Amino acid sequence: IELATFGGAGILGDGAGPVARVGGSVALASRRGLRPSLALGALYAFPFTSGSDTLTSRAHLVSARAMPAIELLRGSWVALDVAAGGGFDVLTVEPSSATLPLSALGEKTTRVDPIASASATARVALASDVVLTLSLVADVDPTTRRYVFEDRGARSEVLAPWTVRPTLLAGLSFTAHGEAPFRPERAAP
Repeated sequence: IELATFGGAGILGDGAGPVARVGGSVALASRRGLRPSLALGALYAFPFTSGSDTLTSRAHLVSARAMPAIELLRGSWVALDVAAGGGFDVLTVEPSSATLPLSALGEKTTRVDPIASASATARVALASDVVLTLSLVADVDPTTRRYVFEDRGARSEVLAPWTVRPTLLAGLSFTAHGEAPFRPERAAP
């Protein structure tokens, strides 16, 4: 059993810029063969804004994923894992404006969308049971929702999440129970 904590940033869509994210996971991992594992994790994106000077949106994002993985490469102190899985995103978007009246704005919306996800993770041993991780993650959202403001026939996009959303995460993984992922080298007798 491994516990992990991580942080990083990703791009969610047009006009949003890099969005900081933090999270954690728990994984059940084998130390044999391809070293398969199954991680259950959650990520929180810090609130972010997008839009124009006239109209902005403030969004909150929480993600949950189940990610089966295998180890592709392994050295004495470094390894490369790949994973593919899925889960869901809970995205809340609230419009706001410094110039428009509140009655002209839409309601706050919350959507739960299914997400497919893939990742590649480099793992570097800091100790036999403590690992530094660096992950490149690609989330795929098949729903392709857009958040727009309509006023007298004119439409302006407030938030346009991308279908494929890249994220870069760095973190630490700890062995909570079981065999450590990296064993110290033993000196020859």
